[in-house]
Amino acid sequence: MTEQLTPVFEYECNFLAAVLQQPEDPAVEQWLDTLVAADFADERTRKVYASVQAVWASGQTPEVVSVSQVLASKGQMSAIAFLTEVMERFLPGIPIETYGKKVLNASQLRRAQRMFENALDAAVAGLKPVETIYDELIFGFDRLFRHGDAVQLISPGEIAERRLEGLRNREKMSLISTGWFELDKHLVAPFAPGDIVVIKGPAKSGKSQAKSNIIDHFVDQQLVGLHVCPEQQFMGETDRQDAIRTGVPLAALKNWGAWHPDDERRPLIKEVNEFWDQKAHIHYYESRSVSMPKVRSALRKVKDIEGKVDFVAIDLFDRLSDVQNADNRTIAIEQKLQQATQLAQEFSCCFILLVQENAEGRTKWAGAYEEYASLILEVQRPKLDDPSYAIDELILSVYLQRNGPSGGEAKFIVDEASLKLIPQEQLEGELGGLDEPIRGGSSRANAAGQGGEEQSSV
Repeated sequence: MTEQLTPVFEYECNFLAAVLQQPEDPAVEQWLDTLVAADFADERTRKVYASVQAVWASGQTPEVVSVSQVLASKGQMSAIAFLTEVMERFLPGIPIETYGKKVLNASQLRRAQRMFENALDAAVAGLKPVETIYDELIFGFDRLFRHGDAVQLISPGEIAERRLEGLRNREKMSLISTGWFELDKHLVAPFAPGDIVVIKGPAKSGKSQAKSNIIDHFVDQQLVGLHVCPEQQFMGETDRQDAIRTGVPLAALKNWGAWHPDDERRPLIKEVNEFWDQKAHIHYYESRSVSMPKVRSALRKVKDIEGKVDFVAIDLFDRLSDVQNADNRTIAIEQKLQQATQLAQEFSCCFILLVQENAEGRTKWAGAYEEYASLILEVQRPKLDDPSYAIDELILSVYLQRNGPSGGEAKFIVDEASLKLIPQEQLEGELGGLDEPIRGGSSRANAAGQGGEEQSSV
């Protein structure tokens, strides 16, 4: 390697070499459980380490051959050549733990630098009290300048200019609003073309509910979308959208065929369906066997029909058939994230991926999602943990945001009957204000009787 090496890059390369040369060392297991791919600053070492973890997760011993095979399966041939150079150039004589600590420390310092950047973003946007921003800046300065030998530092002025330039570039893009000011005020140019957005949360926390409410707002912006449903049924999704838009309880919509002919809700549903058929631009693709190649095919069809695609929503992402049926789901998840990123860039649209956490609040393959996502929204439902909670509240918080501050949140009251999410700031003490413009799912008249395992409106 003829390039000039930075300390962090040397630490990362030496750590990888030590792990692959001494895979039976007890310290290997400890550090593979401790470090995630996002802890590696260099893209090349990050790719190699992600493959090391993939081999380890599959129950194999991480060695040069097995890691190279994983890299080859991802089409990362340049990373294989890089790995060969690492093994030839770096001959570690220091224990794995030493390098592991250096990599972890450098990662923590980069987080401190990001905290400094986020504090600047918050100051510009006026999102936090001055005292809070001051404390974050002091903390960031302290960490950076006491331990700055481990990272490549840039001056605060350069950080500020870089952040402002990034914001200027994103603000030139076509912006998409969630429809909630309470959430939008925490986001910097969200859902931009080429972005990957992740909505994560435990089972029954309201991920699909949040997604459906956001899509309902997207329709008001005349956005063109592809809604991919590997798990949810076609009619279930359209019923959900109709309930949110009209305020008619979901349970009643499911039995609409039994309504009396003079039921006052029938004209409302008819109007909703006419709106969907004539003015809305959301296309559904429901299939238990949906895969990423099929998503690409559906995207082409939507673009042929509409002339563009603004977003793709996949609920749930890890239920795609080429993930579910993969021998190694860790590798499959990363491959599908790569493909989603490529499709988002190719079709100049945003991909919204719903991801499920386990009971401990951890997301499988979290490192991969954090590597590819530009925005991660976390869904919390306090009543899940405490059924005696007086109010059914749903909280959407900014878990990660590459182009702006993290940590902001918006709180909503859940209308359990219609699935509508009502911002607490708008309530003013009462559950009202459900008189929004009509919008629905696809016509029940057209959808009724559609059989088969796979249904699509494209």
